[in-house]
Order: sequence, then C-alpha cells, then structure tokens
Amino acid sequence: MYNAHRLARVIDEGTHVVLADGTIWEIYLPDHPTVNTWRPGDLLIVRESSVTQGEYDYLLKDGRTRGAVRARLVGEVRGRS
Repeated sequence: MYNAHRLARVIDEGTHVVLADGTIWEIYLPDHPTVNTWRPGDLLIVRESSVTQGEYDYLLKDGRTRGAVRARLVGEVRGRS
C-alpha cells in the first residue's frame, strides 16, 4: 500500500504525528529525532513495511528530508467534518 499525505503536526516531541487525513501515527522511539525535523505541510509517503519492528508495521517517508521512520496507526482525530 502506497499513499501520500500532508503532515498536519508533530505531537509530543516526535512521539506521534497527525496527517491531513486525520490519522494519528505512533512513531518508533529511536525514530523520534528524525520526526522532529519534519514540518507541517511536508508530503509523507505511507506504506506497509516489508520488515516490522514489533507493532510498528508501516514506514513514513518525508519527501522533503528523505527521512523514513517506523510507525503504527493508532487512531483518527475526532470531530472532523
């Protein structure tokens, strides 16, 4: 699965990211420093990882910095219209 989405925001110093589609992703701990270089509006490629790290079964790759991180989907922002 390949999808491109804009980054809405980084939460709690890189522990989570919210994409423009409202999905919330938890970031694998060693990847937090990479996420902290990302900015709202960056284009992220979301794809299933061929190699998982525990429950982190997706890769998010930033188009601007080319940094890739492991992530897992944890939910959606409520109240979106």
